[in-house]
Amino acid sequence: MEVYITLLGRSTWALLNTFYAVVNEGNKPDSVHIYVEKSYEDELEAVEKGLKIIANGFNFSPEIKPHMVNDASFAEAVAGIRKTLQGLIKGDNKVMIDITPGRKALVAGALLSAFDLSTREDLKVDRIFYLAIETTEDVEKPYFMIPMEIQELTEMREEMKK
Repeated sequence: MEVYITLLGRSTWALLNTFYAVVNEGNKPDSVHIYVEKSYEDELEAVEKGLKIIANGFNFSPEIKPHMVNDASFAEAVAGIRKTLQGLIKGDNKVMIDITPGRKALVAGALLSAFDLSTREDLKVDRIFYLAIETTEDVEKPYFMIPMEIQELTEMREEMKK
């Protein structure tokens, strides 16, 4: 089973565009876990709709599972993401984490949970994605409307090997 974990922060487009880029590479997650800080709860419906539209365009339909956490609550983010990851340990799962759209507490919670569980338990996080864009100007729009030469989908684990 393919599992995609993403973090909703200030930009819904960052979340949707990274998902599009990841799916465009051939990944078709069976489930998408969205960790959302309460400040961004109002964006969740639009994000879920966008994820479904993207997935439908690639002929698959993932189960979407939102998870609410309090704003800037590192401990709550760690606990929630850790619980999700622990549920994936026993099984043949491909786990992908997108850190692009998350605020610092969620990103740190996701990365530290993944690292901790991978060193102490039988968890393998296959890919950690970050969609790098060279500017913050005029990028709140769909993936293909942003010039390809200013954006790059980075797989962080591969970057560490360089």
